[in-house]
Amino acid sequence: MQIYLEQRYLDNNIRDISKKSELDIVFEAPTSGSYFIYDSKGLSFIINADNPKKFLNVDFLTGKLGWRIKRAEHESNLKKALGKTKKSLHIFDATAGLLADSLIFLSLGHQVVAVEQSKIIYLLINDAIHRAVSYTHLRAHETKANLVCRLLLE
Repeated sequence: MQIYLEQRYLDNNIRDISKKSELDIVFEAPTSGSYFIYDSKGLSFIINADNPKKFLNVDFLTGKLGWRIKRAEHESNLKKALGKTKKSLHIFDATAGLLADSLIFLSLGHQVVAVEQSKIIYLLINDAIHRAVSYTHLRAHETKANLVCRLLLE
């Protein structure tokens, strides 16, 4: 698999992603198969080169996920699942996916370790975290109340 990008988007973040994930960077869009694309929206995954307008991109600052995170106090089902507690819990999210629940838990003041098995999803959420950290001027290891969210790849 490859990461396609225009030369103007070549930066240290995508170089680091390429190196760690052993994905080649290319400057011409692949004509077959699936691939990553890196542009102004960050890292996205194109499932089929025949239809590059259909892609998966993760953004924690906007859209449905951003709205949920901003309204974490209203996530009654998740709060109910955790029980009535005032103290910070240590939560292990074994099916992290796009981190929706993990980020809600973090914003509610809990500590979370999230594990995602899919390399593709891992790369997308890792890039989304990098962008969110850059836009919100936080350091990568800090979130609200200095809680930690570690992403582990099996």
